Parts: sequence; structure tokens; C-alpha cells
Amino acid sequence: MMDVDIDCKHAWRVALSGCRDQSCPWDGLSLTRPRRPSERQAEQTLHRFDLNAPDVESCLAQLHVVFSRYRPRWDWCRQCFTPEEEAETRNAGDPRLAPLESFGRIYFEHPNCSGGRDTFLHWLPCGFELTFLNFDRDYFPMEGAMRLGLWRWPKEEQVALRALFCRVAVNWFDGGDPVPFERVMRKTGRDMDTYVSECIVEALLMLRVDPFDLFARLARAEHNTSAGRSGWLHDPRASRG
Repeated sequence: MMDVDIDCKHAWRVALSGCRDQSCPWDGLSLTRPRRPSERQAEQTLHRFDLNAPDVESCLAQLHVVFSRYRPRWDWCRQCFTPEEEAETRNAGDPRLAPLESFGRIYFEHPNCSGGRDTFLHWLPCGFELTFLNFDRDYFPMEGAMRLGLWRWPKEEQVALRALFCRVAVNWFDGGDPVPFERVMRKTGRDMDTYVSECIVEALLMLRVDPFDLFARLARAEHNTSAGRSGWLHDPRASRG
């Protein structure tokens, strides 16, 4: 007696033509041998560095669409946020237009302290625009994303983020253009070329872009960009300090 329940119509479809459903345990060749887990299609772990990602504005628009379903959760941790601070964020309005001062404080505490994943993702598109290369303070939104299990997020969310940072990387390493983050960059004593390069590459690695593909591309770009943007690949002193 077979242990696996299977709909009779589906069984005939498998037997006659093979099932195209990748989640189906049957191999389409026999009704007596379900596929082992190791034989099923594995989830893609690493992704190619996309040289042909859409323009920045299109990437940002898609990012807002993908994350628009999230709504903030309230009753924040009182050890980390005062009632007045929470109220200011609650009244921030449209996340596309909200000033950083109204919600940026969430990046300095654990995401669970400000309502958890839903709150963090509600502000994420605007948060990236206003904090990713904002050197007034070290916001590091990608670290918050990793704390929330970035690698387990729905596929469409990861795809939208990879597209944005692939486009940002192409623009930066090919032409020194930090769009869309240039409007929040501030003058600092740091080596800006090195620091911006590190931030972009770290984001791509966190988004599971294939390191070999990425660094092969950056090595080739060295012949076409300034030494400051690409030379950090060979500089052992390159750091965030």
C-alpha cells in the first residue's frame, strides 16, 4: 500500500504526460517512486550580478510597490523610545515623503523594539534613500534587514532590492554616480570612494549576489574607472574606519 496520497486525476496526468509542478514529489516517470528531496529543484542560493538592471527610478518605484503592503506596529519598547518619539513616527504620514527625523530613530535599536518586521519594512524604501550613504550617523539599514532574516524574505522583495543595488553598483563603479543616495551624502574625513564602494559591495553580498561574479565584474571595471573607486579591491587598508 502506498504511503503517499495522490489525487487520481493527477496520477493519470503524471503517468501520461509528466507533471510540470516542481513542488510535486512524483518524478513523472513512475507512479511508484516519489522523488527524493535531494532530487527536487533546489532553491537558488546565489544570483548573478545584473548588469542590465532597470534605471534607478524604476527600481525605487518597484521597491515602494513591493513593500507597500506593510503597516507599522505600535506600542514600542519604552526602554528605547519615549511616547513622544513614537507619536512623531506615528504622525509621519506617507513613507515616500516622510522626513528622516520622523522615523530614522528606529535604525539605532533592534527592529523588535519598534514594532518588529512590519514597521521596519514599512519604512525600508524611504529608509534606504535617506540613510544608506548618510554619513552624519551610522544608520546601517542592511544590518537591520539581516537581523530580520533578509535571506528568508519573499522572493519579490529580495529581487527588488537586488535590482536596486545592482543598478547602484553599475552607476557607481562605471561612472562614479551614487544616485539615488547622493542627496544625503555629507562631507566627511573618510575616504569617500572607498567607503561608498564598501557599502555597495556589502549590500550586494548580503543580498546573495554571487561573489565570484561580482568581483570578476569589479576587476574588469578597474580598467574603466578611477583608481579610487576600483583600487580599494587591492588595498588591504581599506576599511570603514
